[in-house]
Order: sequence, then C-alpha cells, then structure tokens
Amino acid sequence: LIGSRTGSWAKGALIGAVVGGASGAVLGNYMDKQAAAIDQNVEGAQVQRVGESIRVVFDSGLLFTTGSSTISAASRSNIEQLARILNTYGDTNVVIEGHTDSIGNEATNQVLSEKRAESVATLLKVYGVAPNRMSAVGYGETRPVATNETEVGRNLNRRVEVLIYATDALRQQAASGQLRL
Repeated sequence: LIGSRTGSWAKGALIGAVVGGASGAVLGNYMDKQAAAIDQNVEGAQVQRVGESIRVVFDSGLLFTTGSSTISAASRSNIEQLARILNTYGDTNVVIEGHTDSIGNEATNQVLSEKRAESVATLLKVYGVAPNRMSAVGYGETRPVATNETEVGRNLNRRVEVLIYATDALRQQAASGQLRL
C-alpha cells in the first residue's frame, strides 16, 4: 500500500518490511502460504513476494481484449480462483491497479485503466471478496515497467496488478503471538 501511494512498490514494500520488526517472520509465513496458493492455482499470474506483501501481475492481454474493460471468459476462472484464495486469507487487504501503454490518448488510457481495475474488483466481489478489503485504482500510462517503444514493452505495460498486504489486525496478531497459520 505504501508503494502504491508513493509510486514505488518495491520501496513501499521495503518500508513495510522494516516496520514489521520481530513479527515479520510469522507474518511472512502467512503471506508465503497465500503467495504459494496463488502461484499454484491462478493461471496467467506472476506472483512475487516483496517484503510482507504479495504482488500479483496479470498481463491485461490475458484478461481483456484490446481497448476493452470486459474480462474475457477464459480469465473469469482465474479471477474466481484468486477470490477463493483471498477469501481463505481474509486478514489481508487488496489494491487492484490498472495500467496501460502509451499508445493513444492519455485521457482515454487513464479511463481504460480505471475501468479495468474496477472490472477485476467487481468480479472479485461477485466471488465473495468483501468490498471493504479492496480498492481499485487506474494509473493509465503513468507507471510503465518497460519501454513503450517496442511491442514487447507495450505488452508488459498493459497489465493489472493485485497488491495484497496484511491488515492492521493481522499485524497485531503476529506481534502478540496470536497468529495461527
């Protein structure tokens, strides 16, 4: 969450890891199990553990057709699997980020990224993930991970990221030794 707000996911995750202190190992184990479940059960998702958080990246080409915010039929089952895991690990919050490449109008790309993030959030809600655990945000073309000068780079920039982090209650449980894995 810190990284999402500061513009640097890795920096935010490192800050979160430092803040975690002694409870980090217990909390890390909880998050490791969740990340492993996502990695094993959600096709088309790249899963990374960063600090005490999880970063799941979906290539938007897997989720949406070009210029659309309607989730493809093939991807609905992946989102359903993700929702099941999120529901199993209910002590986490989720930020869904939509991103685009820089082709086309900047304002149009911004709206498209917002709609794509909201589409994923809406489908997660349909599959039972509590709305108060989620927030959806679109960044348009402002946060590229690769060059927009090549098709390969543009494909990498068209993505949806799901950032999963511990709730304050989970952190308190870990700090007090009350967390059961």
